[in-house]
Amino acid sequence: MPRYEVEQFHEEAREVPLPRRGVGRIDSAADVSCVKVEIVEYLRVPQIGTQLVNTAAGSVQRGVYPITVTMGWNSASPPDAIDLQVIAMGIRDVDMLVGRDVLRLGELVWYGPDARFEWVLPSGRG
Repeated sequence: MPRYEVEQFHEEAREVPLPRRGVGRIDSAADVSCVKVEIVEYLRVPQIGTQLVNTAAGSVQRGVYPITVTMGWNSASPPDAIDLQVIAMGIRDVDMLVGRDVLRLGELVWYGPDARFEWVLPSGRG
């Protein structure tokens, strides 16, 4: 949650929801990242709009929510948090589909001698 929202929760004597860890999957076909409906409900994120989404089952209207995501929480120096507007969907097996709105922020680094690659997001911590 952005700091101003946390302060607003405190001013109104409302409980601030704890951050939630989740598992994401890269979806390079998605223009916009999506989260499970249960995530935005748990975090009590206010809906800021709707968007028409094309799915395998057809076009549907879905809620749009502002969230802040930190990826790489397992690493010693995680990347900076990212403010996003995501679509809440009925996703199975993962909590978030990471779309091109996030992928465009990083860069793919190929380690040729090791035959591996890594997707690196910016970090202001050096």
